[in-house]
Amino acid sequence: MDSADPSEVLEGWNYNVIGRIGGEGRPVYKCLNRDTNLVVSVKVFSILEEQNEGIPGSIIREISLLKELKHPNIVRLLKVLNKGYDIFLVFERPEIDLDEFIKNQTIPKDALLVKKFLHQMLSAIAYLHSHNVLHRDLKPQNVLVNLTDETVKLSNIGSAQDHEVGTLCYSYNAPEILFGAAEYSKASDMWSVGCIFAEMIIGRSLFPATKELQAFDQIINLLGSPSEESWPGITSLFDFMNLSHPSTRPKDLALEFPTLAPACVDLLSKMLCLYPNGRIPAKEALKHEFFNDIEKVQ
Repeated sequence: MDSADPSEVLEGWNYNVIGRIGGEGRPVYKCLNRDTNLVVSVKVFSILEEQNEGIPGSIIREISLLKELKHPNIVRLLKVLNKGYDIFLVFERPEIDLDEFIKNQTIPKDALLVKKFLHQMLSAIAYLHSHNVLHRDLKPQNVLVNLTDETVKLSNIGSAQDHEVGTLCYSYNAPEILFGAAEYSKASDMWSVGCIFAEMIIGRSLFPATKELQAFDQIINLLGSPSEESWPGITSLFDFMNLSHPSTRPKDLALEFPTLAPACVDLLSKMLCLYPNGRIPAKEALKHEFFNDIEKVQ
């Protein structure tokens, strides 16, 4: 028995399909709910291959996780629908994603708004990490923006739990992942946040890599070559042992980005620390002096 066409099913449930978003992994559709006139995201799980075993445990765990996560800066799971061998998860959908926000030249992007967005992202990440949940796929496309009330919400959290290390966009991959670390960590999430932070303040991707080795070169060229002294245990990472690169000294981020305030540079450098155990945690980052005036912009 074949699964029904998800678009046709959604149309039958009074959802006008605006288009497919993403393009990797499970299909996700941007839809207009004709009953509420609200735009939503609908993620589709096909369970056809496991039809003789019922709903796979991984899907049950993901739905349970998404129902438990309640934070103002994490997208809400609105409802769960099913049709035949397909399960449809309906999420709230803010106006645009952060990638569109950064690239849209008509939207003003002052320093206080960037600070506000970063603070909200860190608040959501700190919440996830306090519940021992890793995002694993942090990138501007997975940070949704409501321009009307200047809020951001993290999306695509549940699916990130079953991603294999190394499937992420290279531009936001933490160096330990590029060097062959077997496990993703909270520090890996913080590297991705640092990359997004940099992209918001300089208006372009800090490491615009399309290949793994290219990302490696870009990171080393900016932050210098790691060693056992600066990163204990790095020589045991498989991919690091198989990469050759001339020894490079780290660049001064204050000189690379002279328009940034000292507190901004300091927080960015703490997020982009090569050594994972030396990277600032989300909870600590929220207390950084960069946010001393955050009450003025909330």
